Amino acid sequence: MASKTWFGFLESTIFSRVSNGLITAYGENLNCTMDEINGVPTEFPTMELRELEPLEIGQDLENTSVNAVRETIQIRLFAQDKETIKKLCRLATVQMKDLKFNVVSMFFVQQLNSDVYFAAARFRRVIGAGDTDIVIN
Repeated sequence: MASKTWFGFLESTIFSRVSNGLITAYGENLNCTMDEINGVPTEFPTMELRELEPLEIGQDLENTSVNAVRETIQIRLFAQDKETIKKLCRLATVQMKDLKFNVVSMFFVQQLNSDVYFAAARFRRVIGAGDTDIVIN
C-alpha cells in the first residue's frame, strides 16, 4: 500500500529513471536537472525535466486520499549541435514510453543562436496510488 503522500515523489522518481536511462544510453557527460533553466544553460548537453501541475483524478466517495493523478512531464533539451539534440530527443522519448507515458507534444527542435539548439516535449499518463511500476511507497 502506498503512503498517503506518494504523489509528492513522482517528479523525483521520474527524473531519476529518465536521467539514469539517458546517461546510460547517451553517456556520462549529459547534465540533467529538475531546476528550471532560464535562458541558456552553462553546460552542454543538458536535459531539464519538470512536473507540470498534476491533476487529482479517481476520487471516491470518502475523498480522504489521493487515489490517482494525471501527471504531465515536460522535458527540455539543450545541445550545441543538431545531431546531438535529435539523438537526445529520440532517447528521451524512449525513456518516457518505457514509463508508459503518452506523448502529448512531440519534440520540436529550434536553433536558439549559432551555438545552441533547443527542443521540448510533453508527456502525460495517469498514475494510481497502487501503480507499482512508478510509485515509491
